[in-house]
Amino acid sequence: MKKKVLFLILPFVFLYGCEKYTLNKIYGDHTLTNYTVDGTASLNSFKDSLGTLFRFDYDDVSGENTCSISGPRNDGLGTMVTWNWELNNNNKILSQLISAGFSIGTGPFGVGKNNIEWEILKLKSNYLQLKTNYNNKEYIIELEKN
Repeated sequence: MKKKVLFLILPFVFLYGCEKYTLNKIYGDHTLTNYTVDGTASLNSFKDSLGTLFRFDYDDVSGENTCSISGPRNDGLGTMVTWNWELNNNNKILSQLISAGFSIGTGPFGVGKNNIEWEILKLKSNYLQLKTNYNNKEYIIELEKN
């Protein structure tokens, strides 16, 4: 009987533990090091609209995961875009839910760019690579943890 109970509980412990482990790798400050659009390096174009500092965090007040994009653009001015996110599909998809801020942005980033599904291609303690399709274009970003 004890083995049956353990067998029923173990999957929940494993799934919760895996999500917490994944979240701990994502949470924190990151710098965008690569941004490609349909296979073309476009980081400089990204910097025309947004800064390259990404902060993934948990907001205790709203009870939601948040990401803020900030930092200086190519023109020296700063911008701020924030969005709520969650993990789905056994922690293989990072869903960008609702975005707000002060920049129209570029590609899948900016004010009003909601419900975007990012496939997690690689996730290490200091590196995150994500891919999405937005407006019939493929976007891949690479982030290094600070």
